[in-house]
Amino acid sequence: MSNDIQGKAIRLILIDHDPIFRLGLRTCLAQEPDLQVLVDVSTVAEALHYLEEIFTAGSAATPIDLGILAVGGADAPEPKMAAIALIQTLQSQYPQLPLLLMDSRLTYEEIHGARQLGVKGYFPKGTDPTILVNAIRQITAGVSDWVGGDIPIPAKQRRLSVSGTPAGTPAAMPVNPRRLWMHDLRVSANRQMDAQIQELDAQLKNIDLSQFDRFFLLGRRRELRVARWIVNQILPALSESETQLTFPDRQSGFSAAQISSVAAKNSTDLSTAEAGDLQRFRAGNAPGASSQIYPLDFPTLKSQLFDRILTKLQSRLENLTDIPLEIDLLKLEKKQQLFYLILRQFEEIIGTLNYSQIQPDVLQEKQTILVRDLWQAVLGEFFGKYSSLPIGNQAIDMVPLMEQDTETVKSSILERIPQVSELFAYLLFQTSFTIENVEYLADSPEALDHAEFLLENLMIQVANGTIYPLLNRFADVETIKQDFYDRRWMSTREIERFRNNLSWRYRWQKYWQEPKSIFESQYVLLVFDERGIRKVSSYAPRRQELAQLNGLQQTVTLWLETRDAIAPRLESMMVFIGSGGRYLLMQLGRGIGLIAQGIIQGIGNSLQDLKVKKNRQP
Repeated sequence: MSNDIQGKAIRLILIDHDPIFRLGLRTCLAQEPDLQVLVDVSTVAEALHYLEEIFTAGSAATPIDLGILAVGGADAPEPKMAAIALIQTLQSQYPQLPLLLMDSRLTYEEIHGARQLGVKGYFPKGTDPTILVNAIRQITAGVSDWVGGDIPIPAKQRRLSVSGTPAGTPAAMPVNPRRLWMHDLRVSANRQMDAQIQELDAQLKNIDLSQFDRFFLLGRRRELRVARWIVNQILPALSESETQLTFPDRQSGFSAAQISSVAAKNSTDLSTAEAGDLQRFRAGNAPGASSQIYPLDFPTLKSQLFDRILTKLQSRLENLTDIPLEIDLLKLEKKQQLFYLILRQFEEIIGTLNYSQIQPDVLQEKQTILVRDLWQAVLGEFFGKYSSLPIGNQAIDMVPLMEQDTETVKSSILERIPQVSELFAYLLFQTSFTIENVEYLADSPEALDHAEFLLENLMIQVANGTIYPLLNRFADVETIKQDFYDRRWMSTREIERFRNNLSWRYRWQKYWQEPKSIFESQYVLLVFDERGIRKVSSYAPRRQELAQLNGLQQTVTLWLETRDAIAPRLESMMVFIGSGGRYLLMQLGRGIGLIAQGIIQGIGNSLQDLKVKKNRQP
């Protein structure tokens, strides 16, 4: 049969005992306009009956271009050779019909025998649909296609030579067929799930998604990642030696592109053994290669950070600290919407920086500009850049009016966000973090946790800065209250109480908390957890800031230093005085008790004497 099928659809017949597999494959192939499944049958006998009709001379039926055959579940007198027998039957009666084997339970002998019989290709079940579609087109064009470029040859027919192995040394044992099948199933499942996760990531970038759709897609992505982790735990992966034994022409199980892809997609889901294998591949397989592990790349770090934070954003986001925050005023859905927006805008900024190839030494001086640009982008999108607010008889443009508070927001909130340049450097250049006087590489769990805290604190502070001008200019506008406020803060009295608490917080933070944190060489960060927003302390050298303090802030540090110097001595003195006073009081009380006892005894004796004298009188 001619393989020149250009200009017409490729017509297929599916043969498999599993109706679910046939339905899934047929549905998948139906999405390709140049592929047409004419019929799917469960047995070779049904296939022979159908082929007899369409290949009979004079039949008006359309010929078949390719048969896709799965034979692992077929019955035969000798189960081991069931595939060979069925292929022989088809090939003997219809030699002009190309066959593509799809099965995951075939032995080496069966696969090798099928190729010798003229089968044009073989792929295990679960192969990526894109690969399968390309193979179908290639086979119908007259080119064979076998998975891996070749099929594994049975151990009896192979002569493996290992460098440095003397002649006559027993050959290594071949990989168990079941283990190979499970490895192929694992690779195929991971490939399909990775493709679906990529598709979900692309959909999540759509700014027009509703809140419900975004939650649904995030949940779907989590399910896929959990499924991928379970697959990697259950199904084994071939080791490097097994890979070279099965596919001797391969120098490595992964190409450089595949290594990068695996690192970017599966780094959070790798088991301990898999992580070790990935590190060995990163280090290189050539003799004498360095064992140093390459740092994770930008997409990997970003993906891990964002996934962690997105999971936390589905909590109640309650303020668990003793610090009043501007975002406390918002409804839960508005809080979540604001944080999603900040994370997306942050992603766009670091993407722009990555594309522009900014240098690390520029980040420190650009820190203020980057945070301000992030705040302005979030402000315009959260409230609507061109939205108007009806107040009285006029419509007021909200965002331009709120942007008049830019300098106040910068000085009060944005410029006080710690270690922003370090966070950007970590994501863009994979720099290390020094935490508690210990340096951690970018791909260490400690560095990732620290970056997560810094990004969460940045998000919370930018969110506070976004709500600050709203409270400053439109706090008691009814439309704003209905659209944004939690019902606890609807009354004018509660709003004013809330604003007063914030005002006191800024004073307390400026004149007490900030100099105290500088003196204690730490930052107080606001972070997310499964319940809401909490505080953590992070060590940081702040000697330069301490030297720049003046006025009341410097007085606070001097008072703290004086208290630290005097308090232990004063406490010891008070303990001594207290002990001495207690002793004196005890002795004084004992003396008073003895005196009182003597007086009472004297009075008692006197009364006794008077009574005796009275009794003696005649």
